[in-house]
Amino acid sequence: MPITLTTVVDDHPRFWCEFVLWLLCANARTAMAKRVYFTCTPPAGLVAFANARGCDIRRADRLIAASPHCNKLIPFLDPTAPGDQIVTDSDVFLTGDLQPFLRPDRVRLPPNNHGNPPLAIFREVFAAAGLRPPEPGVALFTRVDGQRETFGGNVSAGVIAIPAAHRDLAHVWHKWALWLVERTEMLGRFAVHVDQVSFALAMQETDVRFQFLPPQANAVLQILPEITDLHALHLTSGHIPQYPQWFAADGTLKADAINPALADPIARYNLCVREANTVIATIPELAAFAENFLNPAYRRDG
Repeated sequence: MPITLTTVVDDHPRFWCEFVLWLLCANARTAMAKRVYFTCTPPAGLVAFANARGCDIRRADRLIAASPHCNKLIPFLDPTAPGDQIVTDSDVFLTGDLQPFLRPDRVRLPPNNHGNPPLAIFREVFAAAGLRPPEPGVALFTRVDGQRETFGGNVSAGVIAIPAAHRDLAHVWHKWALWLVERTEMLGRFAVHVDQVSFALAMQETDVRFQFLPPQANAVLQILPEITDLHALHLTSGHIPQYPQWFAADGTLKADAINPALADPIARYNLCVREANTVIATIPELAAFAENFLNPAYRRDG
């Protein structure tokens, strides 16, 4: 069955600019069909750009108003969507092809990067939900408190690969997201992570077969000096300001900031960044935000 690569784009020029680069990178690196769900009325110029590059455009309402991160569930809940889907955040930019990572018999997401939330919060949430206690594990990097301990199945939801055989998981995930968004006090300062904690609840309830995606399919800046294989960059506007020395004035990544073994995929990515800058400059609603796109000096509000 064909696989569709999908993203969901909310109502802010930051996301619109990210989508331009998302689609350029996707078209350059994979033959998968591409689809976007807009939870807003996108600028006409952005629609024209997507149409010209063969992207299927859909309109959808926000799934859970109090948790925009849960919008990534929209494609899996759409009965008209194809069965096999890989859904990524709009700030996940392909440097390789993610299609080989989808497995017909299991759900796949990358491991959690910074141990958010910690294990104690998962224990409280799972107990309140009436589920068996979570197993311990560690994240790739430390939290701000210097600890890595978290739920052993804690994920980053930047890339989600769900085959048709496990599509019903999305409904269980949605159920737990609705449950958790009414109890965010249990998450404390980690309340923004309703999407990934509700995924953990769904997996704990269903025992669907799961396997982590490699971190190289959702690579954050922190890991780039330490890897030699790269399939997708997850460049969030929350992480970029931590590495200002790695970015050139046009938003491209400097070659001397990373492992030299990644020179080729980063060079291909930088070509897409330069093309994205050209496209963004032609769309007034995006051009007004252009100086903030991939700019380490930009600090997002939320």
